[in-house]
Amino acid sequence: RAVLVLFETLSGLKVNFHKSMLVGVNIPDSWLGEAASALCCKVGKIPFLYPGLQIGGDPGRLRFWEPVLDRILVVVWFY
Repeated sequence: RAVLVLFETLSGLKVNFHKSMLVGVNIPDSWLGEAASALCCKVGKIPFLYPGLQIGGDPGRLRFWEPVLDRILVVVWFY
């Protein structure tokens, strides 16, 4: 947490810990839960959505792109 607070101080940006998500790879769930608790953030799982895009999915599958296409169609439809 100290590294992120230092980042806030140096950059002038704010880290929203309550909106942040900690995702682990090859880390025990118990350790991940403790770390998320110490950082005051949520525990996440892969795949997850990041501003509407799926992170950690298979881009070779049509299902991966359906949410993206749906959003594009909505934007095109309203213009």
